[in-house]
Amino acid sequence: MKRARNEIYDKTKKTCLIIGQDGWDLDVLINLTFFYNELGFRVTIAREPMPTDLLVIQRFCPNGNISTHMLSPNTPIHIFPYVGYSPEPLLRHLNKFPVSIFAPSENLMAKNGFVYQTVMFPPVYVPFWKRKIRSSRYKFVHIGNLKKIENNSIWPEWSELVQALQAKNAHVWGKGWGKYNVATWHGKLLLSKVPHIYAQTKYALGLMYPYQVRMKTISGRFWQAPLCGAAVICEKNINVQIPGIFPIGFSCLNNDNLLKNLIPDRYDIQLAATEFWENQWNDCKKKVRESLLRAPALEGHSLPIASAIFAFILLIKEGIIYA
Repeated sequence: MKRARNEIYDKTKKTCLIIGQDGWDLDVLINLTFFYNELGFRVTIAREPMPTDLLVIQRFCPNGNISTHMLSPNTPIHIFPYVGYSPEPLLRHLNKFPVSIFAPSENLMAKNGFVYQTVMFPPVYVPFWKRKIRSSRYKFVHIGNLKKIENNSIWPEWSELVQALQAKNAHVWGKGWGKYNVATWHGKLLLSKVPHIYAQTKYALGLMYPYQVRMKTISGRFWQAPLCGAAVICEKNINVQIPGIFPIGFSCLNNDNLLKNLIPDRYDIQLAATEFWENQWNDCKKKVRESLLRAPALEGHSLPIASAIFAFILLIKEGIIYA
């Protein structure tokens, strides 16, 4: 008997390939892997496209260059422009494919050349990130590799964050912070250890690149910290409606009365964040299913062995936080 058209999530036959041309955000990769697996796909990863039923582009080159000669013309392609790059250059290379775009803001929408597009944050797999709240061992924490920008003097929030991290009650994890004389620098941190730290943290300090602020995207700590009960304090010009995010800047961190009056109990933050990201997960599933129903029927490919080997090597080499 012929299968119904909407039975497109056959886990034994349908494959999903996630590529990251411009590097990898392992936190997003983990979320997308769980997400597409729950939709019924066998998920693997690679640097460049290879035969697959569904291609998911996690991070792409800003100039849009991409090799598609190994793909069938009917291969659905899902693009997540969460980093802040416009997908327009990429679409010019993908104009023969059924493309869907899932962007965190309207600023990253495309003008044409797509099958489906919608505003949504990348899905977040709550069970992976959520942890039981423990006593507040750390007051201020910043987890993330040192951000590089050509001229820090035009980025006032950068100076405010560095000053905050030099205070005696601040703890920092990530690469490159040694030269800034931060108070307590712990070095690199495995991604799997991040929730453990946030579960013992009162306030997580965040910082976005200027173009991320402009494009209204988010950082991984925006879900990682609140799901563990830690409030995220970030720049004043951040404008996102996510529980546990407080865009009040870093100059008021010594004002304990302000922080106590403004920021809820850690358990309330975790509860609100859990509800928010679980609802987002279900909403993402509806939108992705709708996009697939608009695309051609999936053809059925086996998982390439080379991509499985690449996935293993990637997690071994780059299993530290990039935020």
